[in-house]
Amino acid sequence: MYCFFISATVFAQNNNLIPLDKNWKFQYGGTDFAETKDFKDQAWLTVNLPHTWNAKDVFDDDLTYARGIAWYRKNINISKEQLNQKASLYFDGVYQIADVYVNGAFVGKHKGGYTAFTFDITEFLEEGKNTIAVKVDNTQNSFIPPLSIGYAGYGGIYRPVKLMFANELNFDGFYASSGIKIKTPHVNKQSAKISIDASIKNSANQSKNITLSHQIYNDKNELIKSLTKDFMLHNNETITISLNSDIENPNLWSPETPNLYQVKSTLKVDGKEVASIANPLGFKWFSFSAENGFSLNGAKYILKGTNRHQDMEGKGDALSNQDHLRDMQMIKDMGANFVRLAHYPQSPRVLALADSLGLLIWEEIPVVNYMNISPEFLANAENMAKEMIYQGFNHPSIIIWGSMNEVLLWGKNAERVQDHVNEKPYITNVQKYAFTLDSLVRVTDPSRYSAIAMHQSKEYDEFNLSQIAQINAYNIYAGWYGGKVNELKGYLDQRHKQYPNQILFLSEYGAGSDARLNTSQPQRLDFSSQYTRYYHEEYLRQFKQLPYLSGTAVWNQFDFSQPNIGGTIINTNQKGLATFNRTPKDVYYLYQANWAIKPMIHIASCEWTQRSGNDKDKQEVTIYSNLKTVSIKLNGKKQGTKSFNDIKKAVYELPLKYGKNFIEATGYKGEKLIKDTLTVYLRPKALDKQNFKSLAINIGANTQYLDSKNEIWVEDQVYKKGSFGHIGGTPITMNLKKVIRGTNDVPLFYSSLEGLQGYKIDVPDGNYELTLGFVEQAVTSEMERIFSVKANNKEVISNLDLNKQIGEFTSYQKTFNVVVKNNEGINLIFSATKGKTILSALAVKKVITNPDK
Repeated sequence: MYCFFISATVFAQNNNLIPLDKNWKFQYGGTDFAETKDFKDQAWLTVNLPHTWNAKDVFDDDLTYARGIAWYRKNINISKEQLNQKASLYFDGVYQIADVYVNGAFVGKHKGGYTAFTFDITEFLEEGKNTIAVKVDNTQNSFIPPLSIGYAGYGGIYRPVKLMFANELNFDGFYASSGIKIKTPHVNKQSAKISIDASIKNSANQSKNITLSHQIYNDKNELIKSLTKDFMLHNNETITISLNSDIENPNLWSPETPNLYQVKSTLKVDGKEVASIANPLGFKWFSFSAENGFSLNGAKYILKGTNRHQDMEGKGDALSNQDHLRDMQMIKDMGANFVRLAHYPQSPRVLALADSLGLLIWEEIPVVNYMNISPEFLANAENMAKEMIYQGFNHPSIIIWGSMNEVLLWGKNAERVQDHVNEKPYITNVQKYAFTLDSLVRVTDPSRYSAIAMHQSKEYDEFNLSQIAQINAYNIYAGWYGGKVNELKGYLDQRHKQYPNQILFLSEYGAGSDARLNTSQPQRLDFSSQYTRYYHEEYLRQFKQLPYLSGTAVWNQFDFSQPNIGGTIINTNQKGLATFNRTPKDVYYLYQANWAIKPMIHIASCEWTQRSGNDKDKQEVTIYSNLKTVSIKLNGKKQGTKSFNDIKKAVYELPLKYGKNFIEATGYKGEKLIKDTLTVYLRPKALDKQNFKSLAINIGANTQYLDSKNEIWVEDQVYKKGSFGHIGGTPITMNLKKVIRGTNDVPLFYSSLEGLQGYKIDVPDGNYELTLGFVEQAVTSEMERIFSVKANNKEVISNLDLNKQIGEFTSYQKTFNVVVKNNEGINLIFSATKGKTILSALAVKKVITNPDK
């Protein structure tokens, strides 16, 4: 059972808190007078919060999604008693501009989509019916971070909304915080010092005699300390009261022992309690070192981390509290102890879960890829940083505040650039803004470390951006976008040698995968499960040789939205250790085997349970486990016992038979049996001339593709007599920035064969239906592509110009019949009039004629 604390003024325990999540009226599009009390909204949709209008349209093959204005309206009833209290609306998060109205009156505007905000609405309320209207705008705004983002800007009121009634005397929730700042300036195993700052506001027209008290409860919910102060607060005055105390023998907070204390703060007037609020408290001390990495509670501690985006399939970023719990529990169960909340502040529930589950946190503001050099942009970024820090200040899980990510990836003109040699005025201001934001972070919260995340560019050194933050974090993708996986260590070693006093952190690394694509010959950028596992295996090996590295964070825990990005799942970043719907990939269990304590064993073929091959060839099957040994049975027959290597991996070569194969992996932790099972189906890959029915080929690819109809499209090959394959041609893949349109079978068109002269399939005589798939990958005005195709000397495609006739990056299929006789098989001849020929997919199916007709 977990205890959740939410740091915000609206959650005062004896104040009247009303959730406002049900029965909102919603309409997308700008509407005149929608803020007025008597506006007719009966025809609008009725929605519940959290809500976004972009849960689906981000992922279609259109190049845009709905970014604009929408309206939310809700009626509430206010009693006479409630009118005599202070009333506030509290929003956990609205993306990204919110204009709030009550009964037609403008209450306030909030800019920024990832932090909470609150408005005092006391003066706008009436007895009886009241109307709340919120105009939400998710249009890209050049003055509000983020400007360029590799994730969707989901519009909506996508986090909870609450209405709070409070006394005129209350804690002052600056920047929508709790109004309480808890500091632990000294902690060790024997004792701790605690300092509690309470900001208190008297909105009454008269002075008040006040008693402030803080009651400290330990992790067993036992009262261990009470701090009290009496004072007078004049009318319309706000003050901060600091109270200090010593705590003996504190139970320390760590990911392994997340001992969570609680501070209950109350205000009394003439002995009557008028306000109270609870905040989490954890006792820990930590430090980062350029030479030795990270230390927690006096001992070196390896930060084993991941990144998390807050969206998921079918919901966008409108996640429920249960969704957040599932996500954080999956991360914890994997054995991680650290999460970077990238690239923006996330739900208060996430921080509460990190506190209670035991996950250290890096939280950052969404200054991503580049900046707008304007005072308004900087002011909005500064405000976001203050909201983030004040709202999260009391969470013991937080150890790092981030101020920006890969800010030199783009140039001043909102385009990705290789360098900024011609942008000196822009870079000068970027330096200034980076220093300003980092300084703000350090001054606002000196107890945590500041960080800047950078990509692999020498310009961060040339422009001194790598000299600003306390932690230099790097996003390194050696072996994915370019280079080789084993280059990671060399890069970091060189950096540590060149800058021995810099604290280094690996803030991102990863490789994309698609569970539908599998291969026995993995290659970079093939999106196969096998390459992704190889990539992560090699990174884990290198981590063990980097003692100075302060921490690592996988990119990403879950697949997430990335509009206008290609790959094999369009508009989706596929680097997650779990899919967009939270199904763990095989690579998730690699990390669990290496990081988790709970005994586990996993057959790493859950993404390749349907495969094509030869029953005379053995099939490689990998096992991940944190046990010492594993024993395998295949269809009830023992296949031997093996030990696990340095990355908790064992590999078997198994003689799978055609059809159903049952694999059982077992091991022991002491006397306890740990087991995993998997059923794998093997289909013949070789052409069966006597019983041939169909063949589907993933042209130009080294991977097998399993489509939604359970059809396996086998990997391509050079022609072999008696089989199938291409004659000539060079395999190519689609640019990752390009979205393939017009098909649900995107993986088939991600890879192609260019410049082929022919394709042969040695099928027996008969009638066949042949389907060819094409996509134009890259044609410029200087280079055209026009080609024709013959099937057994009959022209079936004439002068095909994909760019002009179909459109670039758009799939096209052509189906025709072929008659095979005299054992000639199917012989396709490709000839180009201009440019090079191209082919992406090929399927052949035997046409069965009814002899009775």
